[in-house]
Amino acid sequence: MPLLDGPLAVHRTAVADALAQAHHRADEVTAGLRTRWAVESDPQTRIQLVDSVGSLIAHAREQRGASIGWLRELMDDAEPSVRLAAVQALRRALPGQDDSVYAQTVSNVLSGSEPETWRPGRGAAKPTVVWAVGLLGEDRAALADAIQRLIGHPDPSVRAGALQAAAQALSRRRSAVPELLPAVARSLSDPEPDNRLVAARVLGMCGHAARPWADALAAMVTDEGEP
Repeated sequence: MPLLDGPLAVHRTAVADALAQAHHRADEVTAGLRTRWAVESDPQTRIQLVDSVGSLIAHAREQRGASIGWLRELMDDAEPSVRLAAVQALRRALPGQDDSVYAQTVSNVLSGSEPETWRPGRGAAKPTVVWAVGLLGEDRAALADAIQRLIGHPDPSVRAGALQAAAQALSRRRSAVPELLPAVARSLSDPEPDNRLVAARVLGMCGHAARPWADALAAMVTDEGEP
């Protein structure tokens, strides 16, 4: 683990990632990762340290409780990316043990910060939005609220991510139609052609439920039959 203290952030991140596989030394490694996090300044490395702790908790004994408590404390961190990483790590560490605090933490981040702060260094907003919305789990109200808000975001790539998240939610649960379809329908007038196309296809996927927007869909169809 001395390599966690190396001079290059990219190397420290890679080491933290590799250490997530050290299942046979989980107690020692989780303690070391948490110690490094306290002095780490690089945002991407910090996120990887959190993620690796979450991966190792299932294999830890002596450090299990302390590591779970540490992740819970990080849900109140000042950095949006750290709060989201902590939720992801806890969901991985404690599968099937949902906690309403997870969705509340994610909702607060999504409503109180911009997508570029959610996953430092990851670039494209669309996959970041899909990932972050996914951290809401099965909280239907929080999911609908986040998607409705993000579909109205000024950045077209953020809106694209929200539309993809809506499509995924609708494909999993048709009961989500009343909550999400009106927001998707508003994207039929999105300034970005690709977003309009996705909105039309999502509405088409919902069949009879999309009838209130049949005229708007018909107006978008070209001679070739594609929006």
